[in-house]
Amino acid sequence: HSALPDRMIAAIAAIAAIVARVAAKAPPTAWPSEEPFWPRYPTRTLQVLDGTWDFVPAIAGVDPTAIPYEAAKELVDKSTSSMGVPGSCDVTAPGVEGPRGTFVYRTTFAGSPGVGSLLQFMACSFYCRVFVDGAELGDHRAGGYAPFWMAAPAASATRREVLVVVNNEFNSTTAPVHTGGGFYNYD
Repeated sequence: HSALPDRMIAAIAAIAAIVARVAAKAPPTAWPSEEPFWPRYPTRTLQVLDGTWDFVPAIAGVDPTAIPYEAAKELVDKSTSSMGVPGSCDVTAPGVEGPRGTFVYRTTFAGSPGVGSLLQFMACSFYCRVFVDGAELGDHRAGGYAPFWMAAPAASATRREVLVVVNNEFNSTTAPVHTGGGFYNYD
């Protein structure tokens, strides 16, 4: 079986050539300005809303299902905090429970008058309500491991506001999949 060492030598040489080609390329100096993995649509504009959002830290005792838009907007208008999105508002050391309560996030995005928007959220744990330009679009109760979409009506201006009221408390009203059930949404 003298051919086996020759095959091994050829394979090692091929791997070495690939490694040399990869090593010769200069590392990137900056992140790309566009997300290369998002699909491109010739008839639609896609905006990734990742970045720094206005933020209200945990507020205890506020019912996220009942807080009016005006009250949530006033809270975020007065807040001096911001939060990176995507991100987690309750990160702490292992074994330490993070802050629990109602949080408010807000950002703006470009819109075209007369054109609606479809907002895609990759996660929101455990409960959230979404408002665009002051109008409530709906809520999400499926937990933090299920992406969801909400359609916003046609814009009347070129700048749109999205405001999200979030609650991460464990309870049977706003986090039903996390009380008395399994960990995953399909349990």
